[in-house]
Amino acid sequence: MANKWQKLPHLLRVLYALAPRDIAIVGALHLAFGLMPIALVIALRHVVDHAVALIQGQGNLHMTLLWLGGLVIACYLSWASMPIREWMAYGILARFKARTHERLLAKASRLPLQVCETPRFYDQLHRAHRGVDERLLATMESLMPIPAHFITCMGLLIYLATISYALPLALLAGLIPGHLIERKYDQKRYQLIQKHTPSQRRLDYLGDLMIRREAAAEIRLFGLENELQKRWQALFFAMRQERLRLAFARVRAIITGVIGDQIAYSLVLTGIVALIARGSLSVGSYVACMDAVVLFRDAALMLFNGIRTMEDDLHYLGDLLAYLKLEEEGNVGAMPPCSPEDTSAECKVQGDRVPEVRFEGVTFRYPGSDTPVLDRLNLTLHAGERVALVGENGAGKTTLAKLLLGLYLPEEGQITVNGRSLADLDIFAWRKMVGAVFQDYTRYQITARENIGFGNLHRLYDDAAIRAAADKSGASEVIAGLSQGYETVLGRLYDESGHDLSMGQWQKLALARAYLRDAQVLVLDEPTAALDARAEVEVYRQFQDMSRGKSVLLISHRLGCAPLADRIVFLERGQITEEGSHQTLVQKGGRYADMFALQAAWYQ
Repeated sequence: MANKWQKLPHLLRVLYALAPRDIAIVGALHLAFGLMPIALVIALRHVVDHAVALIQGQGNLHMTLLWLGGLVIACYLSWASMPIREWMAYGILARFKARTHERLLAKASRLPLQVCETPRFYDQLHRAHRGVDERLLATMESLMPIPAHFITCMGLLIYLATISYALPLALLAGLIPGHLIERKYDQKRYQLIQKHTPSQRRLDYLGDLMIRREAAAEIRLFGLENELQKRWQALFFAMRQERLRLAFARVRAIITGVIGDQIAYSLVLTGIVALIARGSLSVGSYVACMDAVVLFRDAALMLFNGIRTMEDDLHYLGDLLAYLKLEEEGNVGAMPPCSPEDTSAECKVQGDRVPEVRFEGVTFRYPGSDTPVLDRLNLTLHAGERVALVGENGAGKTTLAKLLLGLYLPEEGQITVNGRSLADLDIFAWRKMVGAVFQDYTRYQITARENIGFGNLHRLYDDAAIRAAADKSGASEVIAGLSQGYETVLGRLYDESGHDLSMGQWQKLALARAYLRDAQVLVLDEPTAALDARAEVEVYRQFQDMSRGKSVLLISHRLGCAPLADRIVFLERGQITEEGSHQTLVQKGGRYADMFALQAAWYQ
């Protein structure tokens, strides 16, 4: 409980920093709104008492009209403040939500990649986004009226206490138990949502899978529609049953609380009637007292509901804050795209010498796994050397590549660049020196130019550089067939006029992206996996020129490209078991020779 409320000051500081002037205005309006019911009750009492006195021939018409005018003004101000407060609050909340989403997106780009490998991380990210989308606005909407409701409740309680101390005590005795019951079930509901997060993500995945365009053909071909729907229904109804059981228990408990509240309310009304019957109250005091009880109950219910809603939502704000507190790799520097005319130093490629990279006793495990993917591995990538990294699936080849790129950090051992530990270098400066084509490359649903230009934002508008990279990868032939050339939007996920590409065509664009980077260290992870034989031959024909003056790590299951490398490294169960030139390893007759012969047999 205390932990939840400790998050509130942080929320208030962020909100005030976002819009201090608007917050001050909204705060003043809520303060006025909180005082209005008290003013209404006082004005109502005097209006009625003066009206009764007039009827009895003892009143003052002038004073009666003054109090009546005050009552009308109080009513008008009470109603007029509501749309103004809502309008001001809407602007603040919309900006706050946008700012928070910006922070979530920025955070995602700064987290170490291995953090993102676990389902627990995606559960946390799912709850953080849901906290913003579903709960953050509700939290603020609940928070803003709370001071007004609190002022109203305290003022009315004081007013009722001037008549009889028993009245406020009885009202509180009826309302507080119901509030405590609701809070108890709010906590249980949050715990259930926490428990259901993995199932909810799987439910979302199954739903997306059944409507995604990429999976539609295979789902229909294999007749998976009913099977996937059955799994979706099983998950949905399993969660639904637990939620219904909790909802039913909550309803029973709330009914008990409502009965107690109604008994207390009835006793208060009876006590007020007894007071006027005894002559302890004037008619005006009686009417004002009855009105004060109704207004207090309404304000108290809104206050308790606001506190309870905010308390419940602070759980989700806690998920958001916990996500934002995850340890980052470092500070990301902005790298805006440069125009062709820009000749500033920031828009020129730095001519740093090609580095020597060493893996020294490197061990790496994925989070949640006890089995090392790489186990005390030692490897040197000499400056300007082309190394082919081969081995069976699961040997750790792609993991080694991502460690080299600084996307993962070793659990044990170190990676050095020209003798300096990679952990001590500016990781973002290092990544500007390296380029890569991954086997799970990204297909950006943007223009062909941007798909290539994303490899080096400084050259996003450099037509000559982009065309040269496309020529090297074979992407220029693909782009030549597009309706708007390099300005053609690729993919139809968000633009119906977009142009679809084959997997091989997308891979040529990914290769062009890596070539545009002009990096000193280049990692090619299955760079021709989706290409046909002719395109693959053309890529490797250009490999010699493209890799000149660079350190290259080439990963491939197809060993036909391995002889292009200066050295071949065979990786098995996270360790290097063979190393040497193609001819040396074939003559050795080990695992590489067996795999090469097995693949070569398919072409004989």
